[in-house]
Parts: sequence; C-alpha cells; structure tokens
Amino acid sequence: MTFNNRTASIIIRTTQEKRIPLLKNAIASVIANDYRPLEIIVVAQSEQNIFIEKINSICENFRENQVDIYVVVNPTSQDERTKNLNLGIKKSTGRYLGFLDDDDIIYPNHLSLLTNALHNHDNSWSYSDTALLICQLINSEKIEVISRGMPFKKEHFSLQSLFKDNFIPIHSYLLDRKKIDQKLLEFDESFSVMEDYAFLLKIASQYHPQYIPIVSCEYRFFTDASNSNYYVNQLLGINYSHKARIWQETSLKIEKLKHQLIPEYLPQDQSANLRKFFLSRFAIIYKIKHKFPQVWQFLLKIASKLRIIS
Repeated sequence: MTFNNRTASIIIRTTQEKRIPLLKNAIASVIANDYRPLEIIVVAQSEQNIFIEKINSICENFRENQVDIYVVVNPTSQDERTKNLNLGIKKSTGRYLGFLDDDDIIYPNHLSLLTNALHNHDNSWSYSDTALLICQLINSEKIEVISRGMPFKKEHFSLQSLFKDNFIPIHSYLLDRKKIDQKLLEFDESFSVMEDYAFLLKIASQYHPQYIPIVSCEYRFFTDASNSNYYVNQLLGINYSHKARIWQETSLKIEKLKHQLIPEYLPQDQSANLRKFFLSRFAIIYKIKHKFPQVWQFLLKIASKLRIIS
C-alpha cells in the first residue's frame, strides 16, 4: 500500500458495554473535526453478540459523507488491548494514522493542526498538547470534570525527556505512513500494558516529530476504576494490587527496550515509571504533603538522596 491519499485514519478500541456512552463521545469528537476525508476504525473486543450489534448500530448512525466507519471484531474475553491496535492498523487505509481510547476525546481542530504540520515540514509525525482531566461519570452518561491540568506539557520535544517518561499520550500524535518504515507501525503484543510507550519509543528513536504547542485533545481519568492505568488508579485510591506485578515487570522491560534502541543509554536514576510505581504504592505521602508540610519537605530530601525523585 502506497498511502498516496489524504485520509486520516483513527483507531478506537473498546471492550465493555458500560463504556458505550464514552465511546459515543469519542467517535463524535473525531467526526466534529474540520478535517476530511476521515476513516474511523472501531475495534470491539468481545464474545458477546449483543455488544457487537450495539457497536455496529452506533457506528452506522455516525456514518456520513467523507467519513467511513468500520467495525473490527476481536472475539475474545481475554485482555488483548495491544492486538486490538494492530487489528485496527491492518484494517486502516489512510496515509495519516492516529489512535484514540474510547474514554478520551480530540478537539475539532486536532487533525487539521497535525496534518498541516506534516504538510509544512519534513517530519514523519506530529503531536500537540494534551489536557489531563479527572472526571466522574454520573448515571453512566453525564461527565463531571473534577479537575483539569497540564502535566504532560514540555516546552519542546527531546528524546531524552521521552526516555525519562512518556509525556505524549497516544491520541495526541499523528503518523505519516508515507514517511515511516512500515515495520515500525506495529505494536509489540508481548506488552500487555504500556504498549503505547514501547511503540512511541521505537518511532521517536528514528524520527523527530513536529511539535504544536496547542491543546487539542483531552486525556480523561475516571474515579470509578475504569482506567487502564495502574498508577492513576492507585493515586485515586483505587487498589488494583493484582496488577502491580505486571506494571513493575513491564517498567523494567521498558528500560531494556530503551537500551536496545540506544545502546549508550544509561539510566542515571530510576525511570519516571519506576518512580511512579513506588509513589503509587505509598499514596499516603500525598496526604502528608498537605497536612504536614515540614514532614513532607523532610521526605523530599530523603527521596532525592535515594534518587526516587529528581
């Protein structure tokens, strides 16, 4: 496939019927974009025919001129989040490739910003800023925003910063398949978590992005334990201890990948992912920060000497 078209393909993965209202918001946010032509690939992972039928019905209702929507079914009860992304990539036909989780959204100018950046520069991929929202889902449909912040904001891109921590959420960037080695456009299915970080490290190690310092998408975390991110659930007070080992092992696997990509890479301190794992297991220190500021400053000094924080 030569990818000579101008189509932007967005892959959305979904797995649960209770997330259908969020999925509708995600699809609507893509269609609201002022960029055309569009292609949306919804990868539905489920063995339940009723769920698949609902997804097909939703997508049919959203279909319109210059917007093609396809449903790819992964009939399994296992968590195959990484495979779902690859299934979507195989189905997609657009030159520009992007991703969106079913609980996040992009703004109406998102795709135009990213495609224009790729048109006007020689870069193979572009990304914009992302707002982080802590949300509460009311009556399964209404979203109440509790807080909004910009923790991913960096003044410019650097591979060193990306190796320290992933500050580029999966839906904040767009890839130009015409300029990227197709072998890199596949997620490593040996990763059951942090698959997006592993994927991005490989891309960024070979191709420098064009950064647009404009907020054009939202990364949403919910207080109802529906988040896939273990660290976030822990900091929100949601205990998923059975996932702790997987996240810790994957963090170490990510460190090995970094060394494979750049042999001279030497982690002089613990990676941000390992630091976040430590802090998430002891979230009570955040309470100490507010109630006992002097104790908090003392803990910071100890943590800095132990290289837990930088």
